[in-house]
Amino acid sequence: MSRVCVLFAAVGVLAAQDAGDLFNKPPAAVDRALRERITEFYQLQINHEYRKAEAFVAEDTKDFYYNGQKLQFLSFEIQKIKYNDDLSKAEATILVERMIDQPGFAGHPVKFPLPSFWKLEGGKWCWWVDRDKLRDTPFGRMTPGPALPGGSSDPLAKAPATAVKDNLLAQVKPDRASIDMSPGTVEHVTVTNDSAGPVAFDVSSDASGLRLWMDHKDLKSGEKATLAITALDTATSGTVHLSIRPFGPVIEIKVNVK
Repeated sequence: MSRVCVLFAAVGVLAAQDAGDLFNKPPAAVDRALRERITEFYQLQINHEYRKAEAFVAEDTKDFYYNGQKLQFLSFEIQKIKYNDDLSKAEATILVERMIDQPGFAGHPVKFPLPSFWKLEGGKWCWWVDRDKLRDTPFGRMTPGPALPGGSSDPLAKAPATAVKDNLLAQVKPDRASIDMSPGTVEHVTVTNDSAGPVAFDVSSDASGLRLWMDHKDLKSGEKATLAITALDTATSGTVHLSIRPFGPVIEIKVNVK
């Protein structure tokens, strides 16, 4: 839902069980009211009734909602809700199901936990986005960079998925973006993970006759991996794809076989 997809990278933290949850018990009426609002809101997303869902969005988040990308959910389930001390705000974890357009996932629905933030406004629970909180990801804190088209330097002013992908691609990168090869030769590419968290890769290519081998596909922060590309006699030019699992961007390495 809108920029909430920027928080995909934080789901591992949110999925952890908080021992304090045992004592985070609001009055039944409060909990029931929030669960009803969450259910209606996400059902409207599934039904593609985005204008009706505007009534569930906090006033300070409406522009965020209007301008953001709307994700296509297949199903959802409320996993848990954590309230603040005065019961004016809450953080829910929603198990959502959607199709992922990434190699290895295409055509198959994937379920994953998604954080969802709510606050009371006019006596009703409203979905909202804390823009400062969105900058924190397992890959580091997104900070303003060069001015974007339209004059903004805020990475969150972009579409949510674009902001996260750009931030990750700036920190997980190969030492070569293109390679010239001849049939029967081998070239090596070093991939460095300068992000604050671990990453994992799926390796593929749209070219025929290229043999790909990576010495390790799971990199901790600060680690490097070597990708060996072998051009067989039947090799053709194309692109090697390093897909950051499971929801990250795809690093592309152009291979020109002469």
